[in-house]
Amino acid sequence: MNSLMNDYNFNIEYNKKNICKDPYKLIDSILLSIDSYNLIFTNTLEFNNNINEAYYLVNFNFNFNFQNLVKLIKLVLDDNIECNSNIICDNYYIIYIKQNNELVLIIHLYNMPIFDYCLTFTEPFFDCNLIYRNYTGYNIIYNYHTASNLSYDDIIRRNYNKKFSYISNNFKNIEDYILEPNNNLATIKNTQIINKLVYAIKLIKNNWIMDEYILNENSWTINYWKNYKNLINIIKFNNSNNDLEKKCKICSSEFIEENIVFNKSNLYVHYNCLFDILNT
Repeated sequence: MNSLMNDYNFNIEYNKKNICKDPYKLIDSILLSIDSYNLIFTNTLEFNNNINEAYYLVNFNFNFNFQNLVKLIKLVLDDNIECNSNIICDNYYIIYIKQNNELVLIIHLYNMPIFDYCLTFTEPFFDCNLIYRNYTGYNIIYNYHTASNLSYDDIIRRNYNKKFSYISNNFKNIEDYILEPNNNLATIKNTQIINKLVYAIKLIKNNWIMDEYILNENSWTINYWKNYKNLINIIKFNNSNNDLEKKCKICSSEFIEENIVFNKSNLYVHYNCLFDILNT
């Protein structure tokens, strides 16, 4: 009996010493165990003053809710790790993790089906963000926006080469709107357009190239002017005329290398000029 008790106590102490001490790995394991989707963004889980951020889709129910999840997370974390939480709205929650009194991790939780997420948030409108993890491993989100789809290997290859594209044809009449702002954009609000442009700009400022890979001539892109000049045959697909317009269609001033320029078909405009139109 004494021998069995000694073995039992040894196993407890052994497990305590060898359990994972990384709060992100612990929380990630819990979330994947309840069949959450870990959204793999190109601009997340980056270090920002030693703070990591991660995003998950979860589906709570009557038997397991956000409060239950927070209690479970607190049970597995070390004493020197503090867990705080906040309910932003009905389907959006945030968990803050502090280690030794320093914020080290922010977990964003969206309580909704993947279909609703894809049609509601900005990130899944870009092919680079279609990869997710769940308990079965890495997978690809179905393109709910159009019939065009990419393979997992294709997205990995494009992400490695820092290329991305827009996957929804909801900018289809934006050229007319730019030239005549009184026209209505029936498929998308101005604020939604701005959100998607701003997201794309975050990527190109991190040396990504936006191309027309999915929608081809129906796509829009935003890039530095120097990249349009040097990489036009890579950026634009299936277009018979790749001659560049050197002046903005709105303000008529010539583009310079570091200008951020929006393009749809053969229409080129400064982002700042487009923003002024959309923000009126």
